[in-house]
Amino acid sequence: MDLIKYCILLLQETNQVTLPSFGKFELKFNSVREDKETNQLLPPSYSLSFTQQHNLNDIALASIIAELNSIDVEKAKDFVYQTVKEWKKILKSEPYLTIENLGTFTAEKEKIIFSLNEKSFVTYKNFGLLPL
Repeated sequence: MDLIKYCILLLQETNQVTLPSFGKFELKFNSVREDKETNQLLPPSYSLSFTQQHNLNDIALASIIAELNSIDVEKAKDFVYQTVKEWKKILKSEPYLTIENLGTFTAEKEKIIFSLNEKSFVTYKNFGLLPL
C-alpha cells in the first residue's frame, strides 16, 4: 500500500489529512491576489501547508485505507503508524526525505519543515494561468 496515495485522496475530498504523531496537511484555495512587489495579479491556485503536531490522533486516514482495502481499521492504523515511524527514522539519519507527488521534509533538531516540490499533485490542481 502507498500511504501518499490515500493522503492525496483524502486531501482532495476533505482538504486536510492528519498523519498521527507526525503532522497535518491542509489544501487551501488561493483566489486571485496582487503581488505588491512585482505589481502583478496572481491567478487562483491551490497551496499545501504542513503543521507539525505530535499529539494528533485522527483516524480518518486509517478509516479510508481500511474501507478501500477491505481491512480492519486497526490494521490500517498500524500501517499508518509504521510508515510514519519509518519516515521519522529516515529524517534522523538523512538530511531530508522526499515523498513523490508531495514534497520534501527536512528536520532541524525537533522541527520538521515541509516544502512542496514542482511535481506535487497540488500543482496539477492549479489553473495554468500566468500572472498579469
